[in-house]
Amino acid sequence: MKQNEQSIGVYGKMWMQNMEKNYPEKVKMMMSKGSYLDVAQSVDKRAEEYWEQLRDQYDERVPRPTDSYEAVLKWSRNKKFEIDHIVMTEVVLVPVTTP
Repeated sequence: MKQNEQSIGVYGKMWMQNMEKNYPEKVKMMMSKGSYLDVAQSVDKRAEEYWEQLRDQYDERVPRPTDSYEAVLKWSRNKKFEIDHIVMTEVVLVPVTTP
């Protein structure tokens, strides 16, 4: 793995896998321009920032329960599933070609 690839986080790597599987012609075009890793880093950064924004919104919309450990566990699980789903569909699985 190259140095630039090491600086790409989980969401950027998932974007790369999606692009290589479903949009190989776009990947070739970005690689020829030398922008593929830059776009992956950009997607990763946007996804992380969006995740934090959605986390804060979820916390305001759905207060953390205080009645039991099981309720907190269920709340945490639902929060993660909902936020991950939104980030994946709105950022990671979008075939962007520019940073």
